[in-house]
Amino acid sequence: MATISITLVQTNEVIQDPNDGSLTYRVTCQITATEGVSLALFVFDAQRETYNHIATVYDLDHYPESLGDALTQGVTFYRQAEVIRNFTSQHTALDFTKVVRSRLRILAADLPDALETFTGVPTTYVYTSQG
Repeated sequence: MATISITLVQTNEVIQDPNDGSLTYRVTCQITATEGVSLALFVFDAQRETYNHIATVYDLDHYPESLGDALTQGVTFYRQAEVIRNFTSQHTALDFTKVVRSRLRILAADLPDALETFTGVPTTYVYTSQG
């Protein structure tokens, strides 16, 4: 089975606006090392240039690693190794960090099977009303 390893560095900052004193909770997530998968695991909307989600197996096969390539290829999304998000709530910022870690764990767990079973091996699924 393929080995997938993803190293994520998350940095949390609290930034106070000097004018009105409001707080911004900034989360920076950066993939700093990988094995068996691209570093570019954060998916961005090519039209809005905004973060959308953590890459899935499908995204890895279909979306390029740069905005320029996405625009040239006419695809909706592109992937990068870093995302910076700002939140007005500490709770929402912390939820985001948990979702990122969870989704990367799922990707690391699912990707080996996708790489090894989608190579012409027939798989039969039977669905019944009993589940």
